[in-house]
Amino acid sequence: MQYLARQPYLDGRDEFSPRRYGAKVRRLIADHLRVTGVELRVPPIELSAPEFMERVDANPDARARTRYMVSRLRTHITARIGTDRARYELFSARLEEIVQQMRQDFEQAATDLARLYGDITADVEETGPSLDPLTERPVYRALVRALEQEGAPLPSAEVDLYEAACLLTSDIAVLVRTPHFVTQADAQSEARKVPARNWSAGRASGISAAATG
Repeated sequence: MQYLARQPYLDGRDEFSPRRYGAKVRRLIADHLRVTGVELRVPPIELSAPEFMERVDANPDARARTRYMVSRLRTHITARIGTDRARYELFSARLEEIVQQMRQDFEQAATDLARLYGDITADVEETGPSLDPLTERPVYRALVRALEQEGAPLPSAEVDLYEAACLLTSDIAVLVRTPHFVTQADAQSEARKVPARNWSAGRASGISAAATG
């Protein structure tokens, strides 16, 4: 498919990836189904839809219900992991643990799936200063997770981890505004280095000292 696409459009870039055009392809398929009058046998439904669990419970086959839940949860997590990697990677790990558990205790796995669904769809009540949920909050969670993975204690009250998240978000925002950022590997690599560079340079004042005790 890549070779066929390069020929008519003369796209010789090494970073060519069909995944970039996923949204457009989905729209084309949806338009085709609508124009031709094709109806989906099982229309897709979002996890956040009020009738989601009603749709699941309508299936009398317990194992089919569970397989459907696993599929929808995995799709939901994959689609949103880029918006808040720290949060959704935890959900992904929990889901895979549940899938492995199904072989030993199916009933418990089904219960855990329902609990995971509730955690994913629940409104997250955040404490502390207000942070932008799409930019600053994911960066803040990533900082907290990095400290936890290192086995370091969270910074004390005098160290403003929220301010550090805001500073890092601002620096990243400057880099991602560059034209064609999504196709420039060098620019993406530079953006990924911002947290580590600012951490070591002491931009987020006092965090390193608190992390090392």
